[in-house]
Amino acid sequence: MIVERIKELAKQRHLSVYQVEDQLSLGHNTIYQWNHRQPSILRVQKVADFFDVSVDYLLGRTDDLKPNVDLTENQDVVFTYEGKKISEQQLALIKSILRNNK
Repeated sequence: MIVERIKELAKQRHLSVYQVEDQLSLGHNTIYQWNHRQPSILRVQKVADFFDVSVDYLLGRTDDLKPNVDLTENQDVVFTYEGKKISEQQLALIKSILRNNK
């Protein structure tokens, strides 16, 4: 599943799997070997970050490229922007803007 997803994502970017491996400094045939052996989570995360998708998507656990986060329900989530935590006041402003744009 993971190799097929990576092949499809690479194809969408007009890249070969070998080009992806090269850009990520992975050894030749590393990704294709994942058909037969389990990759390290660090390498999977590296590929997910490269394609800007979730690890769960690569693993076939979801068909959503990125996880959906509901701003109204997730009180235990820390939201950030450019590496800085979004304050409660900023989050309230974001929610207000989104409500007014419906």
